[in-house]
Amino acid sequence: MEPTTGLEPDLAGVHENFVEAYRLVARALPGGDVLELPGGCALATGEREAEFNRAFIMDPCEGIADILGEFRAFYLAKRLPWMLIASAAAVAGVESATGGTGLVPGRIMPGMVMEPIAGEAAPVRGLAVERVTSAALGEIFAAVLADGFGTTPALARTFVAPGAIDAEGVSHYIGWLDDRPVATATRVTTGSIAGIYNVATARDVRRRGIGAAMTAAALLGGREEGCASSTLQSSSQGYSLYKRMGFRHIADYRSWYWLDR
Repeated sequence: MEPTTGLEPDLAGVHENFVEAYRLVARALPGGDVLELPGGCALATGEREAEFNRAFIMDPCEGIADILGEFRAFYLAKRLPWMLIASAAAVAGVESATGGTGLVPGRIMPGMVMEPIAGEAAPVRGLAVERVTSAALGEIFAAVLADGFGTTPALARTFVAPGAIDAEGVSHYIGWLDDRPVATATRVTTGSIAGIYNVATARDVRRRGIGAAMTAAALLGGREEGCASSTLQSSSQGYSLYKRMGFRHIADYRSWYWLDR
């Protein structure tokens, strides 16, 4: 899965959308906190799962070792596990700063972009997509997301906590198949970029085009809001689907989990 070449979108805007999707959750939660540094950003939700406490370095910069030291102190003070995410341009600096110690390699996340937004998908018989507009729908969203991602409802609920569910630029969607909630998607809008997150489908109804339909609904909602492009970070399972929908692979994000010494 190699990034494509040619005319590239605003990578800084793509990176910022990725960070903001997690920044807004950290800001909304009672135990949340955000550490902004000149070369990076660390986000703490208070949840004791590294995936929910993410630090980002998106650009090559001086003093990465110092930045990582501040990240580490930030999370140690809160006694929280955390993960680091870096763009391809910053990976060499991270590895040089750590000497390969203290960080356990995680997955590589392909960054993908659609520009302009098309957002078309084959219709799915019996599927209706509803925007989350209440706390009750937020609870349903969290339950479906937890099932689709294989996490706990408590962790999934962080995305629809008070302050996050109605944050500016954020829209959550539930897919109902014959009146049963089976799928989710989230759009985070920054500037003219619609970021697509939380695309999840119940295990027993996968491979029916539901994920594509949910992605399309979030995309078209972004286009209606005036977005010119869309971005997402693909899983290995979703990569071919997003390629078929018209997304291009334009960047990679490398992740690590911090192993305290």
